[in-house]
Amino acid sequence: MELIYSEQLVSVFDGYRQAAPSKDMPFAKFVGLGFEYRERIEAVRGAATKEERDRLKALLPCATIAGTFYPDRSNGNLQRASRLMCLDIDKKENPTITDWQRLKEWLCKGDEHIVFASLSVSGEGLFVVYAISRPERYEQLYRRAEIDLGPWGTRLDSSCKHVGRLRALSYDKHPYWNELATPSHV
Repeated sequence: MELIYSEQLVSVFDGYRQAAPSKDMPFAKFVGLGFEYRERIEAVRGAATKEERDRLKALLPCATIAGTFYPDRSNGNLQRASRLMCLDIDKKENPTITDWQRLKEWLCKGDEHIVFASLSVSGEGLFVVYAISRPERYEQLYRRAEIDLGPWGTRLDSSCKHVGRLRALSYDKHPYWNELATPSHV
């Protein structure tokens, strides 16, 4: 049976401070909520200070892209793996990158493992979802992604190597989708 990435279930939380997920939903439905929350996401992008940006971001829904979790998102509580890995390419680790749309286009043309890519909630980074073959080897596959994306001059946010990592909802007028992505192997 062929895996349909957009239909893989993720656990959704009402915000970063919520310990237990409020529901599970297909990955595509979660990222699609970005259109519904567009004004709130644009408020995050327009915040004058980091403190204000962080406060507004904390109010957005977020999800565990690696799969569904219960009773909380601790690494040992993964109930069902999605075979998806969330990667963050942020301005903090990549201060010389200024054209995030262009980087998104380059990465998506050059990497067969990318299922989805979008601007991050801040608008100064990318939210990239990788197809993976063996969820039980999540950290090794994260290291593989670092190597795969290294030639593009990008550094990944190292907190994404944790299977229970939360991903804040974001919005991008032109997200990238590839249901035919090839899973990364180690």
